[in-house]
Amino acid sequence: MDNINYDVIIPIAENDIPALKRNLPYLYELFSEHEIVVIANENAIDQLRAETRLKLVDENKMLPGLKFSRVKELIEKKHSKAGRRTGWYFQQFLKLGYSRICEKDFYMSWDSDTYILNKLDFFDENGKPYLDTLPQKKEDQSFYDTIEVLWGQDIASQNEKSFITEHMMFNVDIMNNMLQTIEDDSSLSGKTFFEKIISAVPVEILNLSGFSEFNTYALYTINNYPNLYKLREWNNLRHGAVFFGRNPSKKQMEWASKSFDVISIEDFDTQLFICKYLCSENRVDKVPFIQVYSKIEPIIKFKYQIRMTIRNIVKK
Repeated sequence: MDNINYDVIIPIAENDIPALKRNLPYLYELFSEHEIVVIANENAIDQLRAETRLKLVDENKMLPGLKFSRVKELIEKKHSKAGRRTGWYFQQFLKLGYSRICEKDFYMSWDSDTYILNKLDFFDENGKPYLDTLPQKKEDQSFYDTIEVLWGQDIASQNEKSFITEHMMFNVDIMNNMLQTIEDDSSLSGKTFFEKIISAVPVEILNLSGFSEFNTYALYTINNYPNLYKLREWNNLRHGAVFFGRNPSKKQMEWASKSFDVISIEDFDTQLFICKYLCSENRVDKVPFIQVYSKIEPIIKFKYQIRMTIRNIVKK
């Protein structure tokens, strides 16, 4: 069941525009009945004006006080080397803050580099929204450290799932309640929710990945509104560029769709040399894609672990 009206928001940086434009046909098809809202800076908005199906919102004018420059100022005041992470935190605050201007009961956040391969519903037959999950990763712990500061209690220790799924269906009232709860916490510095969240992030992880809007909202909701959502395992291909490069063909996407519902083509991934052969168009459909995936996944995990280890050493 997906006849409930909701906005689809896509916060982007200027360098996300090529990926977004490649993705628009897929987004227009799946979200044909919903308003698609792109939140970006003025330069990016100017480059998207020809896309008349999109509603364009200036990221620095969406909410009073929430500006890229202000977020950078707060981050650098706390950690002089963490300013490079401003865009990463800023996009998360935009996703949270959209609840304060949304005129519908729900809104969906969707990543610009995540492509829809199969028809998906985001509400069950009874109108209950899905909260999609993946297995928890070791790296999620830093998010929970911040969540524990925000709520003053450990609400994550019993959780074995990650909610970082490149999308999330937000309930506007619950999001507004969560943001108000954060703003009412006098133990955190600042007045606005984003000032207080930056205050809550432990300084030793601010320069890394110190906050997750998805995990924070999901755990707040599960803890306070346990019956609102229905949990669902998310069937995604996260490192799509490793297999297909930056521009998968329609034939390759159809091949992957027999094993996965969505695919993310992320900038920091590069195609493995062996995948240029294993995933080439003349091999598509000769074997199920899941067989190729099962052979390559251990390589991806190994490379990811090395990357995260180096990052944690170099960038703290």
